[in-house]
Parts: sequence; structure tokens; C-alpha cells
Amino acid sequence: MRKTAIFAAALTLGALMALVATPVATRADSSPEGVVKYRQLVMKSIGAHMGGISTILKGEVDYGPKHIEEHAEAISYMAELLPDAFRENVGTSGGETIAKQEIWGDWDNFVAKAKGLQEASANLAEIAESGDMAALGDGMKALGGACGACHTAFRVKK
Repeated sequence: MRKTAIFAAALTLGALMALVATPVATRADSSPEGVVKYRQLVMKSIGAHMGGISTILKGEVDYGPKHIEEHAEAISYMAELLPDAFRENVGTSGGETIAKQEIWGDWDNFVAKAKGLQEASANLAEIAESGDMAALGDGMKALGGACGACHTAFRVKK
């Protein structure tokens, strides 16, 4: 019985080591469809966190500044991913997208706007952490402005 348990443990460990050693697909291996899907998921994540903050600030739920702080930090983390997520211009070969081609024609501006979103959301997180409820509205307004600035320049109107 003991040999069976040792064998099973060794087999499990070997399988885990093989799994860890298996290479993960790199961006070079990504399909255009996968690239667009990933971008859309990152953007939907940002939108969901914005919605969470808005729901709290409107008083529709009673969660308060700690939740706002967490949502804002999540947006900051997602904003950090944006330049890499959009680096590859797959055009329309990746499927339906509302990303404008101007992203790749004005790359430095796109990256700057992503950085602006990251900074505005990190600032909102700091405001929420401080508990200054009066300043939350201004912080959210700045965050919305950072989102809107990028959407105006780089997203097709819906």
C-alpha cells in the first residue's frame, strides 16, 4: 500500500512538473481573433469596474469607499495592460472591432492616454482609501474624462 501511495505521489508530481514546463502560447502565436477577443475582454473588465464604482456612488448599493478603492485599483491594473493588448494591429482580420486604425497611426498618443487612465484610476483609489467622500466625485469625473479622451480618439462611435 505504501509503495502505491509513493508511486501515485510521484506520478502526480511528474504530471504537475510537465504542466509547468509546457510553454504558454506567446503573442506571436496568437490568432487575430484571439487578439481582438482579448482586447475586448480587457475593455469589458474596465467597463465592469467603472459600472461598479458608478453603482456605489449613485447610492444604489451600500458598499462605500473600500469597494471603490478596489474597483479603481483593478482599472489601474487593466489600463497597464492596454498598450501590450493593442500593440499588434490585426486590422479587420480579427473580426468585428470598434478600435480605430488611428491607434497604430498615433501610437504614442494612445499609450499616453492609457497611462492617463492608469493614473486617474490610481488617484481615485487613493481618494477612496483616504475616505474623503467629497473628493470621490471629482476623482470619478477625472477617471471618466480619461476614459472618454481615449474613446473619442480611438474608438468608433457606437
